[in-house]
Amino acid sequence: MKNARRGNKPQGEKKFHVTGRMITAVIFVIALYAMLFRMIKTNQDITDAFKESYTANKGNVLDKTAAGITSAESTINKSIVGRSALIDLHGLLQVMLGRKEVEERRVHYYVYKMDNGQLTYAYSTYGTNWIVNQFKGLKAECDAQGAKLLYVQWPFKVDKYNNLLPHGKEDFTNKNVDRLLAGLEKNKIAALDYREVLHEKYGSGEPYASLFFDTDHHWRTETAFEAYVYLLNYLSENYGYEYDPKIVDKNNFVFETVEDCFIGSLANRTGKLYGGIDDFTYVYPSFETDYVWEKYGKGMSKLLTRKGSFNETLFFETVKEEPDIAKPYRDNCYFNGNPALVHITNNKVEKGKILFVCDSFSKPIVSFLSLALNHIEFMDLRDFSQTDLVDYIKDRDLEMVIVAYSASAIKPSTAGFFQFRTIEK
Repeated sequence: MKNARRGNKPQGEKKFHVTGRMITAVIFVIALYAMLFRMIKTNQDITDAFKESYTANKGNVLDKTAAGITSAESTINKSIVGRSALIDLHGLLQVMLGRKEVEERRVHYYVYKMDNGQLTYAYSTYGTNWIVNQFKGLKAECDAQGAKLLYVQWPFKVDKYNNLLPHGKEDFTNKNVDRLLAGLEKNKIAALDYREVLHEKYGSGEPYASLFFDTDHHWRTETAFEAYVYLLNYLSENYGYEYDPKIVDKNNFVFETVEDCFIGSLANRTGKLYGGIDDFTYVYPSFETDYVWEKYGKGMSKLLTRKGSFNETLFFETVKEEPDIAKPYRDNCYFNGNPALVHITNNKVEKGKILFVCDSFSKPIVSFLSLALNHIEFMDLRDFSQTDLVDYIKDRDLEMVIVAYSASAIKPSTAGFFQFRTIEK
C-alpha cells in the first residue's frame, strides 16, 4: 500500500519550498528595479535640465544649445553616483551567489577573485618572438648611439609560484614572460627579472599578496618605492651610477597613508561591495628639491611646464582631495595620468641622462629615480606616435635606455608597448 500511494498525489498538486537563494534573488530584483527607476528618473532630469536652459537663453541656436549642454552636464555628473550604485548592486549579487568570476564584454577584462580575496585579470598565451626581434633592432640603435639598453621585468599580481585563481582557471602571463626573457638572454640583451627578486625576499602567499592593491592590478606605492631602491642600487653596481644615500633612506620621505580612499580599476568593474576598498599611501621626499617637469603630446608639442619642488612638479596634490571619499585613480598623483612623453630635469643633480620606456607600473619609480639623475625621460608608447622609438633615440646623447613593463603588458591589447619601430628594417 505504501508503494501504491507514493507519487499518486492529485494532478497539479506541488509543494513549493522557499529557499534562502530564492529570497536573495527576490530582494535583489526589488533593489534592481528601484535602482533602474532612479536611473530613468535621472535621465528625465537630464532632459529637463537641457530644455530649461535652452529655452531660457535669449541668444542664437548655438548659444541656446551650449547653455543647455552646460546645464545637462551638471546633472549627468550627479548621475555618476547612481551608475556606481548599480555596479555595486551587481557586485553584491555576485557575492550572494558566491561567484569568483565576473564577466565583461571582452574576455581579457573578466575579473577574477583569487583565493586570497584579491581581484585580478588573467591572460592567455601570447607569442614573444616578434618582441625579441623588436628588442634586437632597439639594441642595435642603442649600440650605435653609445647608450646601454636594459629591460626590467616587473611582476604580475598572479604569483608565478602560487596560482590562487579560481579552480580550473590558468593564467599564462608569467609563462609569456619566461619565453620573452629566454629570447632576450639568447640574444645577449640585458634584463632584470624583478619577479625573482620578490620571490627570493617574500616567497609566496600573503607576504607576496600584500605587495599589491586588493582592488587594482598595480602594486602599492610602498612596493614601488622598494623597487626603486633596488633598481637604483642595481644601476649603481652594474652601470656605475652614483647617488646620494639620503635619496634611498625611507626616513627622508613622507609616507602618507589614507585609509579606505582608493577603488582600483578592477573594483570599478565589479563594484566595491564585491571587491572592497583599498588604503592608499602617497610617498614623496621631505628634503629640498628643484625640478623642471615638461609634458609633451603625441605630436611632440609641449603641453605643460611645471617648475619647483617634487610636489610642485611631478607630484599632483589635487589627487589627494576628498580623502574621505573612495575614488579611483589615486595613483595619478604621479604624472597626473599616463602622458605620452615627459622630460624631467633635476636641478640638484649634475649627471645622468636616461630614457625610461614603460607602463603605469613605473610612474612612481620614474618619479623617485629622478632624484638621482639630472635628466630622465618618461615615454608611454601607447600614446607616443610622433616617431619610432628607434628613431627617437638617435642623437639624443642618452647614457641609457630602460624598457620596463609589468608582466601583464605582454598581450594583444597592449602590444603597442613593444612596437619600437613601425616597420622592420
